[in-house]
Amino acid sequence: VSFSSNARTLNSTSDVVKVVNDELYNIIGNMEYLTAFFCIIDSENGTIEYTNAGHPSSVIIKKNGDIVELGQNSPIIGFLNSVEFNSNTEKIEDGDRIVLYTDGVTEAKNEKDEIYDFEKFKKILIDNMSLPNHKLTEVISAEIREFSGGKDMQDDVTILIGDFTKKQGRVSVDFEIFIERKKVEDEDLES
Repeated sequence: VSFSSNARTLNSTSDVVKVVNDELYNIIGNMEYLTAFFCIIDSENGTIEYTNAGHPSSVIIKKNGDIVELGQNSPIIGFLNSVEFNSNTEKIEDGDRIVLYTDGVTEAKNEKDEIYDFEKFKKILIDNMSLPNHKLTEVISAEIREFSGGKDMQDDVTILIGDFTKKQGRVSVDFEIFIERKKVEDEDLES
């Protein structure tokens, strides 16, 4: 099951995700599933084609501060066989930023069992949009830790931030990634 190998032979994100879905379903049946955000960046035309299969909305922060949500447009992967997947395309320009993340970000909980939701996440992205990628990942991580009262994460947190720049007539992207793994308890290892 591979997004990468299928992307070499198929033309659209929806086709790639469909093949991955069918492969996964054939391996595990409808016992498990996964969510995914899969995209192809066309650097010559300045576009991003994406399929969001049940994953949290990724976002493009436009240079002017507008947010474009790359929301769910397809079902989860691996639960049903022979299901159709969709793709959407958005324009990307010099100065835009894309933010991809796992649900560990927007589902982090505090001591009152409240979640760090998408609206809080969007606000921190906009309030800190002038920061470079590596600094923004640090600010987001610190904000989530503060919100959670310093307690261990209930889920893995991964954030991928890419800044688009135009060079020699093509759009290129510079990525920064942050990963924090959920702490595994001894009893989790035994089950």
